[in-house]
Amino acid sequence: MSESSISDTEILRILYSHNPWWANRPIPKSKLKDFKRRDYYKIIQQLDRDTILAMIGARRVGKTTLLYQLIEELLERTDSKNILFLNKVKTKNLLLFLKAWYPSHADVMV
Repeated sequence: MSESSISDTEILRILYSHNPWWANRPIPKSKLKDFKRRDYYKIIQQLDRDTILAMIGARRVGKTTLLYQLIEELLERTDSKNILFLNKVKTKNLLLFLKAWYPSHADVMV
């Protein structure tokens, strides 16, 4: 295995570390806050639509907390295996990871 590849075992380790609900583990309480901002309720209303939502913003404004709150809601609506969370900040060499995980679409990943 070269430096530019990632083993299947490592891919699964990364995915399960980012998605504890796949192993029937709860979202860590440290990731959730009791207070829900107005954006949470706006996004909840759009969850059943076939659209892609991009969440952008400055660092440390609550984007990840909001995502975990939305995941908590989704876990009540769907199978946990349908929910994928991947934090690019915590995943070294994200592009390499994605190419290894989803090789049939590697040519469109930039």
